[in-house]
Amino acid sequence: MTRKRFVIIGISDCGQPFFPPEVAAIITAGKVFSGGERHHEIVRGLLPAGYRWIDIRVPLREVFRQYEVCFAANAEDIIVFASGDPFFYGFASTIRRECPAVPLKVFPAFNSLQMLAHRMQLPYERMRAVSASLGCPGRGAHPGRASHRMPHRPAQDAAGHLAAHAGLRIQQLYDDRGRESGQRGDRTCENFHARRCDA
Repeated sequence: MTRKRFVIIGISDCGQPFFPPEVAAIITAGKVFSGGERHHEIVRGLLPAGYRWIDIRVPLREVFRQYEVCFAANAEDIIVFASGDPFFYGFASTIRRECPAVPLKVFPAFNSLQMLAHRMQLPYERMRAVSASLGCPGRGAHPGRASHRMPHRPAQDAAGHLAAHAGLRIQQLYDDRGRESGQRGDRTCENFHARRCDA
């Protein structure tokens, strides 16, 4: 029996991604790939001839229906490209929730917040995770509000100051984008997160 699994590969927005040999070999042998449009643009030149690409877009039930079709047709792996660390508010958590019986193999990359911490020489323990995905389905206990509110304290670094004041502006951007596209603003929120760094 063929072992079916998701292989989730974290990538950055770099136009020329580098993959370790194990990941490069998986990509070369792959037949079915998935990810957002941005991910497809980044990796298109690395994919083997005759590949199938499944765009990740809402409604996600259609994406998972296509995954089921591929597994039913004996696809061994569905290789999913995701931003940064796929388990940091990422698509790996969605796959785990929707397909709990299908094994995962995950190759994370640095996420943008890790890169920011390294650039600013900011220890992770000084950062607090807060999802800025206001109003996103399945994110946070209160639709339309941040999933975790933190008391305002003066931030000692630029990242903290930025994140402390960004929440309302992010919600406004979601709402504006939703009005422009004729959709609810929460449809535009996939993969957008902020952290607040407090003293």
